[in-house]
Amino acid sequence: MNDITSSLHQLQPTNGEVERIHKSFYPAQFIYCCLPYRAVEEKIWIRENGTWTLGITPGIITNPDGSRESFIPSGKLARAALLYVTTEAKKTGSPRIELAKSYRGFLADLGIEWNQRNAKEAVRQLRAVLSMSVQLSFITPAGNGDNVVTEVEFKVGSGREIHFDAKADIKERESYLLLSDDFYQSVITGHAVPIITETWRALIQETKSPLALDIYLWLSSRLNSLTAPVYITWEQLFTQFGSQTQRLAEFKKSFRAALETVREYYPGANISEMGTGQGKVKGFKGLVLRRSLSALPPQK
Repeated sequence: MNDITSSLHQLQPTNGEVERIHKSFYPAQFIYCCLPYRAVEEKIWIRENGTWTLGITPGIITNPDGSRESFIPSGKLARAALLYVTTEAKKTGSPRIELAKSYRGFLADLGIEWNQRNAKEAVRQLRAVLSMSVQLSFITPAGNGDNVVTEVEFKVGSGREIHFDAKADIKERESYLLLSDDFYQSVITGHAVPIITETWRALIQETKSPLALDIYLWLSSRLNSLTAPVYITWEQLFTQFGSQTQRLAEFKKSFRAALETVREYYPGANISEMGTGQGKVKGFKGLVLRRSLSALPPQK
């Protein structure tokens, strides 16, 4: 087991309560280093989280008219696509995913209407997710004072066959996807975080903010496995979750608003903020995470 594999195992929730309710799965790598919130023009996307760095470069997708696109997946539908392929791999135990059996229904389960516009963009984001190249690096200190940099490169997908009709609408009954062996093995060997499907559905219907979805994923994967309080500065949060076009003050405002939305669906989340005073006051400023029960499905 290499350093990255070992570290990913440490990020997995351990509370058996999640096993007794309906769950979906999301890859741990994209919780701690998340996708862009909106379309970006950059041809490489970098996220950092402590000693972790995630780099994404886009692949090329071919449209039914022969035109080609290359872009980094973003937004709510890209996250839904990652949730979909990870959940299907866990559920079926196979790297081959038949769209006929799952994709339309999966989006419907999330409350995403399968109309012409949504279907095209959902498939577009799904194909971008499958074609992107990912490099994950992890720095560990050696006993002699040196640092060891471990790098792993993979793609989410290894191939796909998408059928389109004369109007360029997807014919999901005849289409399929293939996950790469690296991504598939990562998912089935435990590097996929279980989340409460009903809560995700309610949240994705409630908010337009992909940031709120990322915060929910992050808290769901961390809070129930903590053994001591964890202190995270605003600068660390900004590196992990902030937009490249934001300033820190703007990020704090948007993060607090998204966190309040998440609290509605995860009321048991034991989180507090410290250092809210204005000016150059010395001392810790950021969030304190404490052990919490797993998120539960919303009450009907």
